[in-house]
Amino acid sequence: LYSTTVPQDIDYPAYSVSEKNGLVTVVLSDARNSYVKYWAYFKTVYRFVFDRESGEYVAYASRQGEREERLEENWFG
Repeated sequence: LYSTTVPQDIDYPAYSVSEKNGLVTVVLSDARNSYVKYWAYFKTVYRFVFDRESGEYVAYASRQGEREERLEENWFG
């Protein structure tokens, strides 16, 4: 997933993985997010929700702490 993101969106990838009711959620963020208050570029968090049975997923992004938005299907191609 990281290799297909917008360049330099996340420099030090950190992953969090959880599962509930057949859905696997992967959160991808920059490892420095917790330690840096002001950024020279966007602070971005991606969330991917995978369906274990179908293999389909939905991707979401939050930038600069703003509300999360659903990304279009071709965002990660």
